[in-house]
Amino acid sequence: MKISTNKSNWQTKKLNSRGRDRYQSWLSFYKTEFESLADFRGFVLLCLDIKTRGNKAGLILNQGQRMIKLADNSRKLIKNRASFQVFFLIVCAESIIRIIKNQPCEKGVSQKNVIEFFENYFQEEDKKKFKNFFRISSANEDLGILEPQSDFKDIIKYFYKIRCKVAHQGAYWNFYWAEQDADMMNFIEDEDNCEKITNNIIEVKSGVDYEKIRPFFVRAIINAVKSIVWFGKQKN
Repeated sequence: MKISTNKSNWQTKKLNSRGRDRYQSWLSFYKTEFESLADFRGFVLLCLDIKTRGNKAGLILNQGQRMIKLADNSRKLIKNRASFQVFFLIVCAESIIRIIKNQPCEKGVSQKNVIEFFENYFQEEDKKKFKNFFRISSANEDLGILEPQSDFKDIIKYFYKIRCKVAHQGAYWNFYWAEQDADMMNFIEDEDNCEKITNNIIEVKSGVDYEKIRPFFVRAIINAVKSIVWFGKQKN
């Protein structure tokens, strides 16, 4: 799904030196999600119109870019440790909702914010794909492994659980992507500093890796900006 601004007069405005720097930075990161360079330029000009719209749009674009780049580069730090990638993606989601709401750092709202980001800003097609990429189930000594299911919110909570494991315990070995020809089963313990969840097994479908879900988050960041700055219609 590409984005079109449909406002030709936006392309006639000039950017100052700071605006040009931000434009070039955002261009290299977000341009693939726009139908044309002109559409992208119109989008950036609206985001830089701080006098009438405040600076939230720019903050969201900067924060989203930083967090996803950290997720990208975490592979260079420790190979085959997908928990770091999930951590930065979830922090990205959480922080963007805080920016939108002008929300101070307070306890008890982080998971709610993450769920809100997924539910409000993921494109519908991306939600369907994300849901189909994973299956959640539970296991305990009494019941064994229960029938897996694909529940969108439970998958989000599981990803949030990974974020908590990394942030609170430094545990970065609880999650792995799947191989091209085999599913991957990941197990996570319930006892930590986060809200306890009963769904503690996640099955990653074969072929699903970071590169498959990364575009979902980039598009969601742009959709979050859409909630602040109107710039036209998003096309299929």
